Amino acid sequence: MEKVHHLSCGFPARLHRHCQAQVAQAFLKHLLFIRQQIPIPYDQFRKQVLVADDAQSKKTARSKALSRKCRKFIEGSDYALESFHELFAHHDVTSIAIAFGPTPINPRQLFLLKFDDSSTEDIESSKLQKLGMDASRAIVRQCIGSGISEFDSPSLPQKIYLMAYVRNYGISPESGSDEQQTRFHGWNCKHNFGLKARKCSPIILYVGSHQFCSSAPEDSTFVSETNLDAIAKDIEAESNSSSQEPSHTSIWLQCQAVLKGLVPENSSGSDSTSMI
Repeated sequence: MEKVHHLSCGFPARLHRHCQAQVAQAFLKHLLFIRQQIPIPYDQFRKQVLVADDAQSKKTARSKALSRKCRKFIEGSDYALESFHELFAHHDVTSIAIAFGPTPINPRQLFLLKFDDSSTEDIESSKLQKLGMDASRAIVRQCIGSGISEFDSPSLPQKIYLMAYVRNYGISPESGSDEQQTRFHGWNCKHNFGLKARKCSPIILYVGSHQFCSSAPEDSTFVSETNLDAIAKDIEAESNSSSQEPSHTSIWLQCQAVLKGLVPENSSGSDSTSMI
């Protein structure tokens, strides 16, 4: 039996897609730190890595190699974080899955952001940016307040996979093939993909209007042979109907950037800057 933790972060109204993208970014950054894949918060770590590049000539061969790993991690993370804006702008995203482990199919740790329907209201750019920042701070506060870092034991450095479940997915003939379009946005189709959680206790965070978040189950429930597809997808009853148009399907996409945690094995007691 696996234990599934259900959390929620509610707002007075539905979030705009731009705000949803910023929430996904903030959640990923926070997870990388609290799951001990980086030694200090992401933005601080990124700044130190970029500054350290200016002093490469003074480093030993070992420290240069570690700095290259840090730089590669930041480049991959920046790519993934930026791709969230493209993803939410072009697709109706219902879930973001962040999987820690050797493969994304049956991960050791699994975190799922489950989104309400997005708002399509035309909002001024400056106001939209503020709403996104407020939503990002709210999601981090919710993670801290819920003790999300204590639900599982801290992880050793491992691969981090990003998946998105989108509905009404389809490419018009003018846009090219599915593969071309998703690669352009940094995400690839994952046909016949299913999320399982037989080796971990998944954490599912509902994000959206208060009404949507009120539909979240109890804080923790037990399930057998957990298969999160039913939770993540929210496919309408007719989604598998033979009458469904092939250009309007629901599908998992996977980010091309696969991250690898950087915490060194001998990191205990070391200074946070020793990696850079």
